[in-house]
Amino acid sequence: MTQDFIKAFSGVVFAIDEAVVFEFHGHNLKALVKGLSLAELSEKQWKGAPAQRSTMYGSMGVLMERTDITFMQTGTLKIKASAKK
Repeated sequence: MTQDFIKAFSGVVFAIDEAVVFEFHGHNLKALVKGLSLAELSEKQWKGAPAQRSTMYGSMGVLMERTDITFMQTGTLKIKASAKK
């Protein structure tokens, strides 16, 4: 599910408490962003924009290919852990 989510939303900016609705194997799912953490990027990845660093910390973040995502179940849909992890 994580790989499908990253593929669909790569490059999208998310904020804390933002709701996201997506389809997975025929089920419409609603996700809520509950937290973000900082990933340290190299100078090359910043593409010459060091002035933005101080304003980008905190409540917003960009979903990237190497983003770590944790899904937690709150409804009636049962999520099984993957053996591939």
